[in-house]
Amino acid sequence: MQEYSDLRLESSDQNFVKLALRKLRSVCQMAKEAGITILVDAEYSNMNGGIELLGLTLMAAFNERTPLVWNTYQCYLTDAPDKVSRHLRLADRMGCSFGVKLVRGAYMDGERRKAREHGDPDNVCTSYQKTNENYDRVLCDLLEHIYRSEKECRLVVATHNEHSIRTATTRYDAFADVRVIVETELGLAVNDKRISFAQLLGMYDHITFPLAARGYNVYKSIPYGPLTDLLLYLARRASENRSVLSSPVVERRMLASEIRRRLTATWKRRLEPAHD
Repeated sequence: MQEYSDLRLESSDQNFVKLALRKLRSVCQMAKEAGITILVDAEYSNMNGGIELLGLTLMAAFNERTPLVWNTYQCYLTDAPDKVSRHLRLADRMGCSFGVKLVRGAYMDGERRKAREHGDPDNVCTSYQKTNENYDRVLCDLLEHIYRSEKECRLVVATHNEHSIRTATTRYDAFADVRVIVETELGLAVNDKRISFAQLLGMYDHITFPLAARGYNVYKSIPYGPLTDLLLYLARRASENRSVLSSPVVERRMLASEIRRRLTATWKRRLEPAHD
């Protein structure tokens, strides 16, 4: 794994990594026996090299026919398309399946601050629009790969960004651009198990429910753990979505759209004839 050749550890740290790998292998084995998938989260870019290397190592050991271990890729980082492409090729060489959780990311401000403090290059996209373009590029590349690759590859489109919300609050269905690619160009079924969508529980139901109603595989992320850890996690999610939450006009449209959907569904159920 040439891209990680610059990761140097002291001998004491190497012992910690070996211990961590043993424990992670044990967790993966338990997950395999229970039929549970493990999605490895991402952090700041200066930590991601080690996290990704651990994830890829576990992929080589456990990702046989279907991916048990997935890595997360943050598309606010400019190198996301190239990194995903390299890791896909690596998984192919290792002969294992591949799982991707695709996110925009929530560490933009921190990444820029760290880059300034340490005099490092800023690897964050210059604007939200550039992040959207980066995300769409990786998304389309992965859909193409899923369609054409002989090796199993699975994707979770984990997002509720402004573009998706704008799509959902017009007559154009949420993720219609993805729907066109999946259904017409690539011939993949809407409910193809290799492609899923995900949003946070309690947020963006106006995107989640229409996707589910049209047959897509949709998940809700439920934070679970100590309160102190969860508050930090939810604060990062709020930061990630501040471009949406800062706009009262968009928020009102979102709420109105969801209210209409619920009222329509309620009256439809009431008007349906009862069956004995």
